[in-house]
Amino acid sequence: MVVRSGGVEVPNRSARTWTRQQLEKATVHRTDTPDRLYLDDIHEATALFQPRFDSIAYAPGRSEGHVARLGQVLKRGAALDPVTIVSFGSEWFLVDGHHRLASYRAARWDKPIPVQPVHSDTVGDERIAWAIGLSLADNGKNRLSMSAEDKADAAWRMTVHSGAALSKSETSNQCDVATSTVGNMRRVVKKLREYGVREPELERLGWRHAQSALKNHEDETGGTASDWDEKRARILARKLAPVMETHPTASQLAAALEAYEPGIVLQMQLAQAAESEDDGED
Repeated sequence: MVVRSGGVEVPNRSARTWTRQQLEKATVHRTDTPDRLYLDDIHEATALFQPRFDSIAYAPGRSEGHVARLGQVLKRGAALDPVTIVSFGSEWFLVDGHHRLASYRAARWDKPIPVQPVHSDTVGDERIAWAIGLSLADNGKNRLSMSAEDKADAAWRMTVHSGAALSKSETSNQCDVATSTVGNMRRVVKKLREYGVREPELERLGWRHAQSALKNHEDETGGTASDWDEKRARILARKLAPVMETHPTASQLAAALEAYEPGIVLQMQLAQAAESEDDGED
């Protein structure tokens, strides 16, 4: 469900995975540098690039008031700061200036507006992390402040996407969170991945829920990822029982798994080989 506050979308965290998957598909990006664009040429991916979630959702009236103040600036004939845009494929996406864009729309602005395109050679997850970083820049005027939870969630998303591509201090500076918090985020990401939590779910969690998820996993397993693996294996074995009762051959089972998830058979072979090596070292 999409909710608007003062013409600005409140990011729906459950939509982030879909948005990320769509943007990841773009591998060739624009290199031109327009200084003005029509409103219809600027796309919004608020699920990723609007970091002010709780700042809007849990502060009724703040967003509307901010848009109204910017609208008064437009009525006086004064210019608003350029909105920041980046390209994914052939399209321009807004990464900073959501309230300014909402103000133009509320004023039924029909002329091109000032834009500031930013370019990068990055692609995939690294490009998304870079764009999230741009969305957190706080260099302009008339900004709506972010809540502490929004800043932490933004840092969490950057940590999930960028891994070690950004230093802890870089993430800390961009998101205005403590370096020690970024270090804790890296630790939690690593541990949750060991428990089998994949990227889409990691991103949806947010920082507060990620900490709770890790605690739940550790409580269930006594704190070890190997115990969790064994528990998951037992659960999967029960779910596979109806399939195994049809007595498929090994090749048939492998073909079925490969059809369901291409590459999984090779991953299984590599995992078994690694386990055999570990056993040989004992």
